[in-house]
Formats: sequence, C-alpha cells, structure tokens
Amino acid sequence: MFLIFNNVLVLSVFGISQCGQSFWDKMELFLLIIGWFFRTDYSQIAIDLFQSSFKGHSIHRRI
Repeated sequence: MFLIFNNVLVLSVFGISQCGQSFWDKMELFLLIIGWFFRTDYSQIAIDLFQSSFKGHSIHRRI
C-alpha cells in the first residue's frame, strides 16, 4: 500500500513540475493528488492516472 502511494506521489510531483502552463493547471493536479490520497479504491487510482489526471496537460503529450 505504501508503494502505491509513493508511486502516485512521485508521478504527481513529476506532473506538476513538467506541466508549466498556468497556476490553475497546477492547482487542478494538486487537487487530484489530494483526491487520490482519500480514495479507498486503489485500482481507480491507476485508471485516473492514465485517463484523466494529465489530460490536456503538456505531460500527457510527452508520453
């Protein structure tokens, strides 16, 4: 469980540092991070990570 949280945190920080578009883009990612930590369905974290978290951000286009 700790490994899952650690990976999500690292990817989230990477996403925030790489997506330098605007303050609101960073806030959106930050709120998604907060949402991840309060969820109980850990499979949903991976789904959100690849489908919705970086949609429209520069990090999404680099992958």
